[in-house]
Amino acid sequence: MDISQYQDNRTLSSIWQLLIASAAGVLLGVISSYLPPLWVILLVVAFAILLVVIRRPEIAVLGVLIFLTTLLPDRYIPVVNVGPGRLYITEPIIIGLFIYIFVRWLVKHQPLVSTPLDIPILCFYGWALITTIVGVFVNKNVSIGLAIPEFRLLSYYLVFFVITNLLTKNEQVKLLLDGLFLLGTIVAIAMIVQFVMGTSFEFISGRVESLYTAGRRYADVTRITDTVGEGLITIAFIVKSVFILTSEWKWKRILHVIQWLLLGIAVGMTYNRTHWAVSFLAILLTLILGSGKDRYRVFKWVIIGSLTIPIILFLVIGNPNSEAAKFINSTIDRFTTILQPESYTSEYTSTLQWREFEYKYGLPQVANHPILGLGLGARYRPYVYGIDYEAFDGRAYTHNAHLWIAMKTGLVGYLFFIIFSIAFLWRGFKYWRSIVNPDMRSIYLGFTLAYLGVLIGSITHPIAMTLYWTPIIGLMLGINEVILRLNKKVNL
Repeated sequence: MDISQYQDNRTLSSIWQLLIASAAGVLLGVISSYLPPLWVILLVVAFAILLVVIRRPEIAVLGVLIFLTTLLPDRYIPVVNVGPGRLYITEPIIIGLFIYIFVRWLVKHQPLVSTPLDIPILCFYGWALITTIVGVFVNKNVSIGLAIPEFRLLSYYLVFFVITNLLTKNEQVKLLLDGLFLLGTIVAIAMIVQFVMGTSFEFISGRVESLYTAGRRYADVTRITDTVGEGLITIAFIVKSVFILTSEWKWKRILHVIQWLLLGIAVGMTYNRTHWAVSFLAILLTLILGSGKDRYRVFKWVIIGSLTIPIILFLVIGNPNSEAAKFINSTIDRFTTILQPESYTSEYTSTLQWREFEYKYGLPQVANHPILGLGLGARYRPYVYGIDYEAFDGRAYTHNAHLWIAMKTGLVGYLFFIIFSIAFLWRGFKYWRSIVNPDMRSIYLGFTLAYLGVLIGSITHPIAMTLYWTPIIGLMLGINEVILRLNKKVNL
């Protein structure tokens, strides 16, 4: 290229930059004459954030996770008033990312990314929308005020499309994953601090209470469950466990081990047997699916554990009144209840038996509304004495997310949910060995096993229909498709 031509292009570029900067300054001055200074500052900050997000959209996704899945209760999430309704601040972020995808496609002719999960996820979302509209405006068995919160939580499955279309490099995936694990670690540390402080001062939203298990109350042991960050730490712990078990040990990865320990302790402090069970299942399946080298690596970890755990236990037992001793003893007692038959059959100690009324009222609703369901937000049962009270109206709530989806969106909606779930798992188990990058291969398998845990755990907890879970689920589904696209060995 001729140097003078290059200089002319560079000068022209500088002129355009000067013109744009001047126009921005004039616009800022005009805005300042009409809006209060605080609004002007917020607009400038928002514009700066917009520029960063356009270059690194994964940061915007992390912003969604910060608001919805860490420590902030939904009642404290900033809202944007739109006419008679309102949007969480996370929803304009997601809408903005979809607009960015559309503009890229329209202006730059950037093709939309297609995956085998697209159609079933869109069908699931679209059918849920249709059934809810019918329930609100045709059957009039649900108010729009009750429909919006449930439709909102389901809408975060669409994070999948943001991930698949805007993450185009492994560096972006790595930044998003590092941010995910960092947020999980922060939540874990906060939970550990809450555990040490006990129930006298609660700074984490959710149930911060004395542990009660198998008819016994531990007054000096704090259970921290049903928190906003519960889904984040559980998924992060499962994926980090798979990563450690299937990756070569290097001293520079000591940070991963520290994160894994903190996440594992936090998951333990939930005293949630469902989360424990799905985490254990993921680790067990990792051992089964792993190669001989992976099993040898696990064997080395077992040897290290067999040498260090007895020392730790000896130190803990030597001080039985310490927080560590209380945690270990209560964890062992809680875990053993999983193996006790009365945990599933006793009407006094079994939470499954306690929830029997949900199936009593829920299953007939599925039978009576098999196609369209009741619509999101609909109440499926009458007021139950001893269950519902002034602070909790559970007539639209059930602990089984599978039943929830089938009741509210009909068997058709549930079928779409199962189709994309099975497709995701099938692709995960089929292709994880085809991932070239070893770290990405571990993450890919980790998210596959984590989603299997989501499906199983949703039988006893409404994981798949909970606001602080669905953004992470959408992220998991999307990241695996991106990893497969960027790191596959052959054209799959």
